Amino acid sequence: MKRFVLALMLSSATAAFAAPTAQPNGMVTLPGSTTQLLIPAAGNVAGANGVVFRSDITVFNYAEHAQRVRLYWLPSGSSGTSIAPRELTIQARAAIASEDFVSNYMLQTGLGAIMIQAVTDGGALDLTAKLRATARIYSNMPNSNAGVVSQTFDTLPMTSVDNLRLTLVGLKHDSRFRMNVGIVNLESTSQTFAITFVGTAGGEGPDVLNVTVPPMSLLQVPAPNASHVNLQVAVVNTSTPQAAKWTAYGSSVDNQTGDSWSELGFVQP
Repeated sequence: MKRFVLALMLSSATAAFAAPTAQPNGMVTLPGSTTQLLIPAAGNVAGANGVVFRSDITVFNYAEHAQRVRLYWLPSGSSGTSIAPRELTIQARAAIASEDFVSNYMLQTGLGAIMIQAVTDGGALDLTAKLRATARIYSNMPNSNAGVVSQTFDTLPMTSVDNLRLTLVGLKHDSRFRMNVGIVNLESTSQTFAITFVGTAGGEGPDVLNVTVPPMSLLQVPAPNASHVNLQVAVVNTSTPQAAKWTAYGSSVDNQTGDSWSELGFVQP
């Protein structure tokens, strides 16, 4: 029943969000706040060479009233439909924050995505909410505790996760960098995707991965072994000819230092 209510919220919330605004100079201004949003990747994960990845997340309430929120954990590689959301209140014009948000607020470990919904005392989607969040994944440097390296993950209003095809650019996968692609499925059923990797230098044939992402979950996969100094990655939902609720991101990591960056999928013109 909880998932049915969630589906109704997602399908009826479009009018609650301000769409990105095009400016005269061609720049795009994103909405300042929203009623529900997605953090596409977060975690508390032990990696190789003594590296531990954690998420530093802050959730802001810009409303003039205390805001009840539900935090949904979308685990990596398995369905999240049976995981009950965490519910808490953020005071007016205040925020919650943690440098290990997944452990301290989600009470989870591993990799996943986080969906945040503002709700009324009665449990309905709160259309008066004004939420914003920031998120980064950081770790100590390999075999060292001298400082950290990190990458920022942009958060998304839920109106931006209704897609059929997304494109990723600006990432690298070669002898210096390793790359992963993550897909977040917010549908109540499993979805299949084709991920196509094409080098921009030419002369490099495309590599295609076909994957299935469980409902309410994240699936992160490594790029194929082929070297692509610069990449264009296409992610296509092959389950349906219509748009569905999902999004994608890419992340490249320096094999020596752990320095990294991420990009969200966008709708190619």
